[in-house]
Amino acid sequence: MSLQLIVEAYRTLLTPFGALETATGARISPLDVAGALRLALIMRQLKDMGHSSARAQGKQTEPHSFVKDLAVLMVVVYGGEAFMAPWLGLPPSFLTSSTFPLLFAAAHGVVHLFPEVPSLSLELELPLALLDGMTRTLLLTELVPGAMLSSSHGSVTQSPFGLCLGSLLLANGGFFFVNLFSMLSPHGFSLATPAELQTFGWTTLDLWVAPITTAVFALFTQPATQPFWSQLHYYLSPYLSSLDETLRPKGVPNREMIRAACAFGLSVAFSIRAMKNFYPEYSQRNKVQTKTGKAAGKRKQ
Repeated sequence: MSLQLIVEAYRTLLTPFGALETATGARISPLDVAGALRLALIMRQLKDMGHSSARAQGKQTEPHSFVKDLAVLMVVVYGGEAFMAPWLGLPPSFLTSSTFPLLFAAAHGVVHLFPEVPSLSLELELPLALLDGMTRTLLLTELVPGAMLSSSHGSVTQSPFGLCLGSLLLANGGFFFVNLFSMLSPHGFSLATPAELQTFGWTTLDLWVAPITTAVFALFTQPATQPFWSQLHYYLSPYLSSLDETLRPKGVPNREMIRAACAFGLSVAFSIRAMKNFYPEYSQRNKVQTKTGKAAGKRKQ
């Protein structure tokens, strides 16, 4: 896939809705809407999966609650930011603007209207890997560095380790709290060891892609407050010459191309994860359908 296609996709999808901006002043883009709906959908899928599993075992479940589900969604979106904001000396974004809290609430409301939603499957997750890659890249290359480099503490803005650690915590803190308090459990909230801290939980893809993506973006954009990245790029330059021709023409960072490269890498990673998680089930289901079709054909004969 050409990186220029992803660049053009970003330009189109990040263009705010003009009429909405004129009427309300809210700068909301199609990618914002798609990302909010995607997250609301996957939260609904995870919740429904837990309830279905509990009912299949004959266990009693909590009644569905729109407000509870909305609160859990907000924890996923803003949990990491709420945790990190005091350490960065910044007000959380949900206190300074109502635009995105209302957007996620609206997305949750839309998804909640459907009696049923498609279950997690290869057919659904594989095509959405590109969207996931683009939205996650936007978080890890624009929003996270923007917050970390805007800290009121100079020692934080100058720390490359702080940038990577902040990316890890800001991007994954919400789901960590959801897992810590079992917020998606069909039996109600309770304390539990988060999946990230269980055996091999450290191998979770979402944990690793956050600091790595932010670090790669910083390596090529080289924020002025962190000379470490310029020095690292200098030492790695013999191995990065081909990439530099595309991402840093004439030594000037092309942020759009760098972001597109990160999005492509994340989309590939999410596609591989979808294949790993769902292909065995998909393959088995196809075999069953094939056998059923052959049996039906024989009966007709």
